[in-house]
Amino acid sequence: MRFYCLEDFKLGFTKLSKKNSYSDLESLTVDFVNGDSDFLKIGVNLNRNNEQPYVKKRLKGRSGYRIYYYFLIMGDQIFMLYIHPKTGVLGSTNLEEKYRADLLKRIKDIIVNKKWEKLYEVFADDDKISFKKPAKITIPSQK
Repeated sequence: MRFYCLEDFKLGFTKLSKKNSYSDLESLTVDFVNGDSDFLKIGVNLNRNNEQPYVKKRLKGRSGYRIYYYFLIMGDQIFMLYIHPKTGVLGSTNLEEKYRADLLKRIKDIIVNKKWEKLYEVFADDDKISFKKPAKITIPSQK
């Protein structure tokens, strides 16, 4: 499984990781990246597409975090779009529907037009998350 993210995700993750009150975010994100495909399919399917679901998933239960991602099941690729805490100073209940739709539109545009420079590849090594610009991403042809 390969993980990529938008700049929105990277910036949000980095900002949250610097706050002591969100010190568990990195380990929860490592667990997410190391999860199997069945674990990654569990969540609210926002676009009701079983081959390319746009998922909203809880990390650490109701008061933890919410992560939004686009899952290309055929290619075993996850595109993490956004993450936010549910509680605390930077907490919010949900993303606005318009912003969620914009995230999906942007990732589809990146994939269709092969704008890989707008993505980061995400790695989970030694309980740390790191980001690196990918040279090229191969997307299997979708139905």
